[in-house]
Amino acid sequence: MARIKKDDVFCCADCGLEVVVNKACSCYDPNLICCGGPMRRGSSADEPKKPVAKKSNVKTAVKSKPKAALKAAKSK
Repeated sequence: MARIKKDDVFCCADCGLEVVVNKACSCYDPNLICCGGPMRRGSSADEPKKPVAKKSNVKTAVKSKPKAALKAAKSK
């Protein structure tokens, strides 16, 4: 792993929080923790977006009771 440099970005995989380094240091591993786990190097914009399910325009048909059954139910 490379040393920490100015303008490096670390991102939380859970909430998307980003941390930008303002001053370089000689650390290899900054041990940044967010949401109980280590933050990863790189911006959340670098991560591939998860595909979002599109709403389809297909309507589902609801099977209705035959008219004879409706008449019988009304007469009871």
